[in-house]
Amino acid sequence: MRILCYVLCPDAETLATATETFADNAWARPTLLPQDQPYLESYMYTHHLMTLYDEWKDADWVGCIAHSAPKKQPHVMNIETICREATENESDFIAMMYRGDPLVETAEKWHPGFTRAWVATWECLGWNDTAVTLNRNIPSFYCNYWLTTPALMRDYCAVMAYLDVRIRTHVHLRELLWVDSAYHHRGPCIAKITKEKCKELWGVEWYPMHIFVMERMICMYAAIFARKLCLRR
Repeated sequence: MRILCYVLCPDAETLATATETFADNAWARPTLLPQDQPYLESYMYTHHLMTLYDEWKDADWVGCIAHSAPKKQPHVMNIETICREATENESDFIAMMYRGDPLVETAEKWHPGFTRAWVATWECLGWNDTAVTLNRNIPSFYCNYWLTTPALMRDYCAVMAYLDVRIRTHVHLRELLWVDSAYHHRGPCIAKITKEKCKELWGVEWYPMHIFVMERMICMYAAIFARKLCLRR
């Protein structure tokens, strides 16, 4: 079984640490993400993964985790076993940070204004049915810790690339997605990018809402298009 999992790193220090941490795992690909872009880890899906398509197009499983994933979810180090079990169960999607809470309602609690931004984002992609986009049964998994088949990954990257175009060209959507997500309210141990660094990165003194919308979009996409989900707590 061929597995490629990109370990996302924001700087040279975390890249060096990840390279050491995952040195014995043939599936791991420590990857340095550029920081002069607005999407943080979602940049992998809007832009970067498709530049690596020839590397993963013939894999059995492809996905991403953050460099810090082993601290949050130790079972990510057992990706080979998880992928083997998912294949045996005829799953074609693995979520490794499943929580099971109501996705949109929970996000609205932490990020006031999320629901409006979420609905507008899907509407700009042509998904206008709120019975779908606001369904309480959308599986909730977080942090971009997931793997899928190359076919599903390719299609999802196409959706995210188109979303990037819509964010840049649709004025109303852009306004909704660049509002303050209230992430700094959770304190510096959670929101590690300071207001000053946010200003440097994005021109605003907060984490924009689109970071949290884009992180969760795969939850609905997978629920609709994956044949069967493997949800790991």
